Amino acid sequence: MFTTFSIISHHTKSKYINLLRTIISSKQINIDIEMKKLNDRKEFVKALDLFDKHKQQTILTDRIIVQAFKACTQLGYLERGQIIHKNLSDSSLNNSYIQTSLINFYMQCGRVNDAQRVFDSSVKRTSIHYGSMMKGFIKNNMADKAIELFSKITHPDEIQLCLLFNSCAQLRTKQAFDFGKKVWSEMSSIHHKNEYILTSTFDMFVKCGDLEKAKNVFIKIKRVVMDYGQMMTCYNEHSMHMKTIDLYEKTKDEGIQANAIIFLLLIDACGQLGIESRCRSIVNQIPSRMLNDLKLQNALVHMWGKVGCVDEAKKVFEQIDQPDAVTYSSMINAYGLNGMGHDAIELYYRMPSKMINEKTYPCILNACSHAGLVHEARTIFSTIQMKNKWIYTSMIDCLSRSFLFDEAKQLIEEYERQQSPCLPMYTSLLSGARNRHDAYLARQTVHRIRELFQSADESLVPTSILFTNTLASAGELEEASQIRWNMSQLGARKQIGLSWTEVNSEIVVFRVQDRSHPRTREIYDELDRLEKELIEHGHKFDPSWITRPLIADETVESVLNSHSERLALAYNFIQRPIPSRIQIVKNLRICGDCHGAIKLISQIRGCTIIVRDANRVHHFSDGKCISISEVLRTKPIYKEFILMNQQSNLLSNGKQTKISSIKSLHSERLKLQFMCEDDKYEQDKFQQWNQFVTKDQQHDQTDILFSVCDMRTAFTYHGGNFDIVISCDNSIPHLLTDDDILITLKQMFSCLRPGGGCLITIRDYDQEQRGGKNLVKPYGKAKIENGKRYVALQVWDFDEQDDQYYDFTLYVIEEDLNSKDIQTHAMHSRYYAIKSEKLMKLMNDAGFENVVRLNEVFYQPVFIGTRPDT
Repeated sequence: MFTTFSIISHHTKSKYINLLRTIISSKQINIDIEMKKLNDRKEFVKALDLFDKHKQQTILTDRIIVQAFKACTQLGYLERGQIIHKNLSDSSLNNSYIQTSLINFYMQCGRVNDAQRVFDSSVKRTSIHYGSMMKGFIKNNMADKAIELFSKITHPDEIQLCLLFNSCAQLRTKQAFDFGKKVWSEMSSIHHKNEYILTSTFDMFVKCGDLEKAKNVFIKIKRVVMDYGQMMTCYNEHSMHMKTIDLYEKTKDEGIQANAIIFLLLIDACGQLGIESRCRSIVNQIPSRMLNDLKLQNALVHMWGKVGCVDEAKKVFEQIDQPDAVTYSSMINAYGLNGMGHDAIELYYRMPSKMINEKTYPCILNACSHAGLVHEARTIFSTIQMKNKWIYTSMIDCLSRSFLFDEAKQLIEEYERQQSPCLPMYTSLLSGARNRHDAYLARQTVHRIRELFQSADESLVPTSILFTNTLASAGELEEASQIRWNMSQLGARKQIGLSWTEVNSEIVVFRVQDRSHPRTREIYDELDRLEKELIEHGHKFDPSWITRPLIADETVESVLNSHSERLALAYNFIQRPIPSRIQIVKNLRICGDCHGAIKLISQIRGCTIIVRDANRVHHFSDGKCISISEVLRTKPIYKEFILMNQQSNLLSNGKQTKISSIKSLHSERLKLQFMCEDDKYEQDKFQQWNQFVTKDQQHDQTDILFSVCDMRTAFTYHGGNFDIVISCDNSIPHLLTDDDILITLKQMFSCLRPGGGCLITIRDYDQEQRGGKNLVKPYGKAKIENGKRYVALQVWDFDEQDDQYYDFTLYVIEEDLNSKDIQTHAMHSRYYAIKSEKLMKLMNDAGFENVVRLNEVFYQPVFIGTRPDT
């Protein structure tokens, strides 16, 4: 664009000089020459002062008037220019050079209609008239008008051709691009070799997304750093990030010095590529003088977050002297992508309020969404005054991930009372239905989508694919297959799932069931070994993630084991030495079975596995997928949350009690989890359980996995297909709202296989005294240990306004039996004294069937429910 405008300016000057009227006197020559000198030095006010000084004493030639309009144009002096225009003689008004100056002046001031009137009044239009109008249309974002005017030119010159291609690049519509390609194909061979035309054509191909033609023109032009930047932009827009990095290597070969824009494009490419080593290589080549550039620093924060290196992102963030809104939002987003919701929230509340804008809110809401922090998201959402569609979509996604579909629907209705329907909101709802295998909700959502949006819209293809996957996961494979066939008849194409990893400095890409790699046999042998190890350690391959009917010789295991991310993982494991840290990037979402399998593999093989999918970065280590800092920072919300099979024993208060109310459970997988009042107690509790179950394990030969998570994110953390979920010893009442309890129950529901069961024990709040302060409750018996006696008691303080809630204090009195010294320790918590009827209703609302309360089978009431078989 810059080159083209420079050409037309030069073109205008040369013709102007050749066609000036007869010069009248040397005095007049001095006036226009002096005005030109002032304009060239950008002293436009002085040029106009000189014009005013002599306009009454001198005959104004066209050269003087042109210089006056040029000064007005550059200063944006609309009224001044209009006065000069009004006082022009008929002779001057008919002068082609004054006419083109007027067109430029009015276009620059945004007065397109005035420029059009000048153009229409001209009798003898030159190429400069057309060029000035086209340039003005482009300036005023009316590229379609420029193309329309070009179509009336019989023999366009190089300037008009350049302006046409610039117009097509600005408009970027199919119709405009087709016209530009047609003109390009019909141009003379001379024009095809013209440097300026090639540059403008290259710009058009890049911005209209024709990668192949852009590459063909790129090799013909005399390349400068800006051209490399455009080609890199094109590669990035086509997700060809390695091409961007390879092109950078060519700039070094050609001796072209990379500027900040080039490095920004490289950082973007590295972030999208997602491979840590490539990021470090590029960052090490950035000149130190550029590292203080705020845009570049912000880009680095974003890049490190996308590749799972949060510590590096934080390091860059903390080195920025004057962070702006983008800086904070990028760091919040980095935390969110890596599941560090609490860190994101903490930073959000530290962010200066004046910097928080409409781009910040989706970042923090998405961070809450990925971490399952619904209550925190609600709190933030309620404080936002002006909510746009992306803010609503982020909140709806957060609710849908926690299966709070009614609330999500209410938000959609709220938005649509003021605004037009927004497809991403329905997509978030549909995604939640997919995670819950809820075909009924999926049908409802898709029916609404088809009512609101045109089915021919290509943006509906991902929605249709998500719908078919939901149907398939719910066992309705025939209907899913029929919808896919209908889509194929319409020419709809599903995005191919790809996973890539770097081994020995080479990036290797896999697709599902890929057998193109030279070491395919070794890869599939390794997959067989992994399959056996997974089964030995209790993994059950989940058929709900298979979205098509099996064909001959296929098994559930063989299909799931050939997903692209598992192929990439197996390829790493056949290397020697085997890497201790593996990084994989996937362009689609990781399926639930792969998530559970890779988690277990990280423990079996003793390695760290980083998988970035389309939504977030998963950190797998020691059988977990959670940020370590999150585990250390998360506040306690429950005591024990246990997933176990029927044959396992439940230990509580030193007692072993068989749970046999739920039949036909045969899983060999046992998961025990704790969230306690402090890390020391948590570690002690783990050790106690470990000692107990290790002894029991010697008899039962059961593999036991210990881990910690917030039970409101149980499904997000564990995945599904468990036989039973047990929440024991009054853990649920630590959740203080019905909404949080419902979230937890829905998460438990999702953890279960069809036909699986949920078991919950809580205090019998139906029988407990309600109301009042200083209610003293006994807590066990006195205990003597290591020369000290310990006595514990509880004190309850009910809220005066609402007797559903009480503050709980546990006093532990420690007496030294030798010195008689006494110390008292106090631990505080808060409880929701939920009644049986309310809990059972919430269990039903979460989807459980056959919900009952069992008495006298445990020292607390036991509530059980089952997930329906279908």
